[in-house]
Amino acid sequence: MFSASQEKVEQGLNFQKEVFETMKSNFSNVVDTRDYFSCLNPNASDVFLNLKESQNGDIMVGPLDQDTFHLECITSSSETIFPETKLRNFSGNNHFYIFRLVEDGSTHVVHSKVWNSYISKCPKVVINNRKYRKFKSRNISGLRSKSSIQQLINLIGEKHD
Repeated sequence: MFSASQEKVEQGLNFQKEVFETMKSNFSNVVDTRDYFSCLNPNASDVFLNLKESQNGDIMVGPLDQDTFHLECITSSSETIFPETKLRNFSGNNHFYIFRLVEDGSTHVVHSKVWNSYISKCPKVVINNRKYRKFKSRNISGLRSKSSIQQLINLIGEKHD
C-alpha cells in the first residue's frame, strides 16, 4: 500500500478538519463520515469504514438522505496520485472534491463528475499492487468547472434552506 509521509498525512488531516469546521460554522448537520458509520456499527471493520468513506467522502453535510452533500478533501502537491477506487466509488449529484494545492495554499471545489472524467484520462500507475492515476496539481487550478468553498456553501444553503 502507498505510504505517504507523516507530513503529508498531517497536512491532509488538518485540511479535512479545516473544511469540517468551515461547514460546521455554516450548517447544523455536518458529520465526519468515518465517525458516523462507526457510531452506526461500533464493530465495523476498517475495510468497511474505508469503503464507506470511499463512497461518501470525508464529510457529509445536510440531512442524511438522498439530499446529503458528500465532500472529499484532498491535499495535492505538484505531482500527486489519485486512487482508482475513489474514481469508481465517489460519484453523484451531490459529491464534490475539495482540493488544497500545497504549492500556493489555494482551495478549489470540483464536482465529482467533472473530476472523475478528467482523472480517468490521466496516466495509470501501480504502487504496491494498488492502482492509481497520476496528475499535476496545476491542472486543478486550470479547470474551468471549479468553484470556491463559498460557492459550495451557497449551493448547499440553497438546497437546504
